[in-house]
Amino acid sequence: MKKSWIFLLAASFILPFMLFFTAPLSFYFGNINDIEFSLLEVIFPLTGLFLALSLIFSLLLYFLWSRPKSFNIMAGFLVGFAVAIWIQSQLFAWKFGLLDGQDIDWTQWKIQMWIEAVVWLIVLASVILIFFRGKDKLKKIILQALFLLGFLSIAISFISAPSKIKKVYVQKDIDDVFFFHEKNNILVILLDGFQSDYFDLIRKEYPEEVSFLDGFTFYKNTISHYPTTAPSIPAIVSGKLYKNQEVFDDFFRDSVSNCDLQQYYQKKGYNSKILGVYPRYLMIKDIFTNFSFTIVSPVIKFLDYGIFRCSPTIFKKNIYNKGAWFLSFWEKKGYPPAEYGRDIRFVELFEKQATINADNKVGTFKFIHFFTPHFPVCIDENLHYDPALGGPGGYIRQTRGALVLAQRILKKLQDLNLYDNSEIVIMADHGTLAMPPISPVIGRVPKKVRSSALALLLHKPPLAKGELVVNDIPLYNSDLGCLLNVKNQHLDYAGFDSAKNGQERLRTFLFYDWNDDWERDYIPDMTEYIVSGPAYKGESWQLGSHMYTSKGNINTSSKNHYAIDQKIEFTVAGKSGNYVLGGWCNQESDHRWTDGKIAGMHFQLPKRQQKNLVLALKCSGYLASGKIDHQKVNVLINGQKVAEWIVKGDHWHEAAIPKNLVHNGLVNVLFQVSNPASPSELEQINDPRMLGMAVTELVIREKN
Repeated sequence: MKKSWIFLLAASFILPFMLFFTAPLSFYFGNINDIEFSLLEVIFPLTGLFLALSLIFSLLLYFLWSRPKSFNIMAGFLVGFAVAIWIQSQLFAWKFGLLDGQDIDWTQWKIQMWIEAVVWLIVLASVILIFFRGKDKLKKIILQALFLLGFLSIAISFISAPSKIKKVYVQKDIDDVFFFHEKNNILVILLDGFQSDYFDLIRKEYPEEVSFLDGFTFYKNTISHYPTTAPSIPAIVSGKLYKNQEVFDDFFRDSVSNCDLQQYYQKKGYNSKILGVYPRYLMIKDIFTNFSFTIVSPVIKFLDYGIFRCSPTIFKKNIYNKGAWFLSFWEKKGYPPAEYGRDIRFVELFEKQATINADNKVGTFKFIHFFTPHFPVCIDENLHYDPALGGPGGYIRQTRGALVLAQRILKKLQDLNLYDNSEIVIMADHGTLAMPPISPVIGRVPKKVRSSALALLLHKPPLAKGELVVNDIPLYNSDLGCLLNVKNQHLDYAGFDSAKNGQERLRTFLFYDWNDDWERDYIPDMTEYIVSGPAYKGESWQLGSHMYTSKGNINTSSKNHYAIDQKIEFTVAGKSGNYVLGGWCNQESDHRWTDGKIAGMHFQLPKRQQKNLVLALKCSGYLASGKIDHQKVNVLINGQKVAEWIVKGDHWHEAAIPKNLVHNGLVNVLFQVSNPASPSELEQINDPRMLGMAVTELVIREKN
């Protein structure tokens, strides 16, 4: 091609543009509320890196300018690489989870890896071939289109980014974190995901590591209400329980703004702070913006985000795995990665900054939420990073490390002569889901249900002294307010008092599997479990009779309960028998026939269902080897005709269910079949049944 400085510069700039701007900005805007630095902190160094790499590529192309074939191959390689990066960062941005994942099972992404490998090879080969043999006009169009796509991707990422949550703190809030009253202090240390039966093991096998718990009681028989942090925090700080009764963000906002512990103690005149993991509270990462030291510079983090976003999935585990970023790892100055290093830095800062402040006239309440010892397992009992850790042994070492964090906080209180008078709680929001319960008893519920419920709870009243005491009364971790004698109408004082008095206390636990397919405004469907007795024993657990969904409360004790979008298969392994009434034949291997002119079904839907529905049925008609043309089927919902089907071959048919026909969630369905017939009469087969239609699948969904 003819020598063109514009073409040379465009070919030199396109790859750095994708690498330093398009890919990382897409990641940045998509995770804006989880990133603790602003673009102003990275834009100038990033621009310098962009210009430096562009200059290197420009010099390389200029050096090859006199050799057209080599020039075109190199230009094609740079542009082809930029095209592949755009495709990877924009079209292959798979959902790995928060910040693209904490501990990703990369084996589940093999199909995507193969797809990416094929696309990368095709793109690189095609673009290099075009630049080697194609026309100049086509090359220019490719470059122009690629720059346009890059800018559009940045713009779309910016427009579609979630709203930046406003800061809820001022400088005084940060200062107050480290200020204490000379006598009256309440401190809650939450260690995220600390499974209580593993603490029980640690106190037995490593007694010297729990000897710092002077005056504490270990409430061994404590459970959380939920298996994850999101709904557990409102339950702990406010006593309010979430059962998918409303959009979760609305519920959380109401809980933390009207009746939480921070508000309660503030009204009493305390210096009150909840240092949490949610943006509506002061966050640990916010503390560091006011102090000089940092683990990793924002530019390094930003580059890590871009490299992760634009790299093929097969390489991603080398860039981000178990919370460790590739470039950040080398700059982190001896701290473990991600939240673990953040926790350690905070404790170090606490040891330096905590002091008694005479301005605190009444007292202080501090609630500090540490991420440690939450999964993934990657730090040991000395708080050193070890990515080889795993299994129960690794988790035990990580929980021992979490206890070190708590011990150092309490040691600082002792240095300030505040420990004895302080009321202190060390607790967890939930168990682990992943670690098997230590109890050897085989229970009646899945092990992950029990393990996710066993939440640590340790309490030291003011002036309490002596070795660690074990107490087996049945508590929730949401009894925190009761332990602290907080006056709040949402707290279960009746249950708490009965537990203290040695009476039986039936407790409920709402379990759900957290995944990327749930309806974001609500928690995934919650299944109720009942605990009667010690929670750490499997025989104390049984399945409850309720499921809480985004559509409402389902009574699971009734066999005909039905969740919207649930597919019913009319097979031997299916559950059509829970829903069919009269007019049906016995279940066959892969279908069920209607028998006679009328066949009925009944469904108990969630009672809060407020939308029009559609019943979809996959079926075929009995046509007697061509002797019957079709079956006409009228569909009645709660006595009213809503559809008329002509049923021949195996196809899907639909019937509308207006919401005004559904009362208290009950849906009765009648199928009126026009021409049921007996094979023994029409086909000389020994089958006297009056067959109408053979049904294979059914689903009820919301109408679009």
